[in-house]
Amino acid sequence: MKTFEGSIQLYRLFDIGGEIDLEGAVSLLASRFSEKFKLRKNSRAVVIEQAPLVLGLGGWQQVIHDERFDVNVTGKLWSFGALSITLRIDIPEARSGQDILQIGHFLENDENLGESLQALAQEVIRDLGPILHSPMLWDQFEDYVIYLYKGKHSDGHSTMIGELLGSELFYQLILSETQRPVHEQMKIPIRQNTLQYGNEDIVTIDWNSAFIWSEGDYDDIADVLEFALVQLLELRYYDDLLSRKLSILYRAIKTTAPGIFNKRYSTLSHEAAGLYLELSEIVERIENSLKFVGDFYYAKVFRAAVDRSRLKDWERSVDQKLGNMLEISKLFQAEITLKQGHLLEIIIIVLIGIELIPFAGKVLALLR
Repeated sequence: MKTFEGSIQLYRLFDIGGEIDLEGAVSLLASRFSEKFKLRKNSRAVVIEQAPLVLGLGGWQQVIHDERFDVNVTGKLWSFGALSITLRIDIPEARSGQDILQIGHFLENDENLGESLQALAQEVIRDLGPILHSPMLWDQFEDYVIYLYKGKHSDGHSTMIGELLGSELFYQLILSETQRPVHEQMKIPIRQNTLQYGNEDIVTIDWNSAFIWSEGDYDDIADVLEFALVQLLELRYYDDLLSRKLSILYRAIKTTAPGIFNKRYSTLSHEAAGLYLELSEIVERIENSLKFVGDFYYAKVFRAAVDRSRLKDWERSVDQKLGNMLEISKLFQAEITLKQGHLLEIIIIVLIGIELIPFAGKVLALLR
């Protein structure tokens, strides 16, 4: 890859709290609200549950290696408590591939830029006010870089695609590797996750970046990748939340002595059951936020992003922990039932004893 022209997009995704009333957010964020999200092409072939709100978040000039670039900033607000912020830098004139590699590496790794994006997320949290349940900016995030190539090749698209896949710089760009060449073992999975709809387009997807050259639907493909990113973020968040909740419950099992009159087990049982139901519903909504009913190419793009980000591993981890939560609730309930059974047995024995007292008195009287 000798030159690049098009756009570079940095995605930074945050979990900002619990559920968001998107209808209420429209009025509260009137100055930022742009539109409800929809795909530009093939929208009927894709089912989106509760489309996010698109926000205009302004822009600024970013200095990258002593050069100023105009940055356009947009966001998407998701009903299950996520905020994705997108920085877009347009590269209208051909730049060397090495320049683009340095810009992408800067966007991913600059701490000051990261702090600015975190501050912007805090602003959105404050603007949402009471319609955001349990507002809290999670201390972790997801980031991703997408290179939208819009250049032309004098020898034709097919030649350009072959040149890309044979270029060392292309793999360095995908991996954000600025120091050394990429080994063939690392190149193989990148080539395996390179898709083509026709002879004149290419989409390469890796775990932290993607390269899109697909005239007419650049933005749609980037949006499909963003859905996979937000699902990954939220599954990571709920995996972490479940780990913390399970740790609390495990400690409670060790430190709470079961007893007939101890209500702590009953309280913990209700908490575990409530968490299981609440989180199961939210996780199901996250996993079903995007469905494909007709566009099989977009489905392949989404599936490649899911596979490369190992999203299914996070799904399995969350499902396992939800199962553990359910088992703990059953354990507490079984202990409560056992103690109630013991109490009932004691009451029955006492009642029988009371009934036998007059009979025992008569027997003693006869023996005298």
